[in-house]
Formats: sequence, C-alpha cells, structure tokens
Amino acid sequence: TSVGTHTLDAIKKVSAIREKVEMTNAKFAEVLEYFGIEDKENMQPHELFQIIVKFCKDFDAAKEEVLEKERQKRVEDRKRQSRTDSGSVASEESNVEKTVPVQTQPRSTPRPTPVARSNRGMASRARVSSLQPNMSTVLNDI
Repeated sequence: TSVGTHTLDAIKKVSAIREKVEMTNAKFAEVLEYFGIEDKENMQPHELFQIIVKFCKDFDAAKEEVLEKERQKRVEDRKRQSRTDSGSVASEESNVEKTVPVQTQPRSTPRPTPVARSNRGMASRARVSSLQPNMSTVLNDI
C-alpha cells in the first residue's frame, strides 16, 4: 500500500539521518581531542566555535598591532635617515639599505572587540599541544 511504502521510505530517511548524527558526534569528539578539550561530555559545539572565533579575532588584532608598530618604526627610521643625510654628520645608518614596506590590505572598518559573555572557564577547557595532527585528516570525511 502507499502508506506502507511511505512508512518504509520515512524509516530509511530517519535511519540515514541517525547515522549522520552519530558520524557528526564522532567527528566532533575527534575535533575536541585534537584541540585538547578535556571536558568532552559538557562541551557544546557553539562553545568550541566561540573559542575559535575569539582566537581568530585576537590573532587578527595582534597582527594589525605588529604591522602598525613595524610601519611606525620604518617611518622613524626614514626620518632619522633623512636627518643624517641632510645633516653634516653621516652615520653608519646611511649605509643601511631601506626596507621595503609590507603591503597589507586596508581594513575598511576596525573590528569591534568582542564582549565576554560568560566565557569564564572556556579558555581553561582548551589546552594546546604541539603534537596535534593536521586538521584535514580529522575533518576530511565531513
């Protein structure tokens, strides 16, 4: 009958979805192990991704800060160079080759600093290991 066919089709679809959920949970457990998360039973996916997003934002901010300091140093070096070149005393700095400025993509608007929302304890759950495998091997089946 059509009801029986529909029921069998629905059972097959539910079974396939269950298998995918089990595979996803297993992969998530592997990702937690990769990142050294010790509290695997209580860690939710959104908590892990909050940690990753915060890390990426902090990394970008630190990178911008380093690039800005390097830019300021080059400007100061050029000023010092121009003073020694135009002055009466030439120092050894005038023999140093000028550095090529690092090209960065300008950011149209600065990223806002995220406000911590009950992130206490999340950072303590993650630990870093230099022996971590390549993530592509962990996530290749997803």
